[in-house]
Amino acid sequence: MTTKFSAPGKLKLAIQIYSVRSLMQEKFRETLLALADLGFDNIEWSGAYGGLPPEQLAEFLRQAGLRVSGMFANAPGLLDAGSPVYAYARALKPEYLAVSLGFAPDNFKEPLGQLRDMRQTAAGQGFNLTYHNHANEFQKLPDGRVILDALFEETAGAGLPFLFDTFFAFYSGFDPGAYLRRYQGRIPQIHFNDLDPAGHSSPPPADNGMNFSTELGAGCMDLPAIYRTAAATGVRWLTLEQHRLRANPLDSARRNLVYCRKIM
Repeated sequence: MTTKFSAPGKLKLAIQIYSVRSLMQEKFRETLLALADLGFDNIEWSGAYGGLPPEQLAEFLRQAGLRVSGMFANAPGLLDAGSPVYAYARALKPEYLAVSLGFAPDNFKEPLGQLRDMRQTAAGQGFNLTYHNHANEFQKLPDGRVILDALFEETAGAGLPFLFDTFFAFYSGFDPGAYLRRYQGRIPQIHFNDLDPAGHSSPPPADNGMNFSTELGAGCMDLPAIYRTAAATGVRWLTLEQHRLRANPLDSARRNLVYCRKIM
């Protein structure tokens, strides 16, 4: 078994299992055990649960030495206090639940209301909800505000925390470090990714750029600078995520972990 690795200081390291989703479909348990063997001890959950009921999945992860740092869920599940989402959350005990919604220049108020309702429902079940941005949140509203900035502003009173995706910010032409500094104290989690230089151009406003995701250090993002800023602004979790899959996503996970060991 490889020696476990966690980021020193304030930041803890996790991997988003979306990064190995192609393997999880057919080799659910084996893939999770492989991540543990690589040296990961924290995973961020998304997707299906391998057909395992909540307590059985929690026990499997416990025996594998894997802790769930965060857990993605859909809006209907988060709005329903009796949904399986909360049954799994109670068993897996993530520090944060996370959601993404379809914010757009012509669709802001409705998902904002849903987000407020989800946060209240999650809090009532004992969980902290964070919002995860994609590239669409870097479009502008009719009033000139960037959607993500408007989200930070409109949820300031409720203190909604964010799972900030540094990749989508950079791909959309924004400085990830500037966002971390501007909203210091509101971003406990970040997704850490790298952008293939071929994708560093002027993307269509609603394009998510996920096909340009590459291994850490192989792209054009200043990842060490982003890491230093994250550490200085109170980010708690750095989560590795790779959108574009290779033939064996575990090879990418290994390379990404090796890179993180160098800069952390």
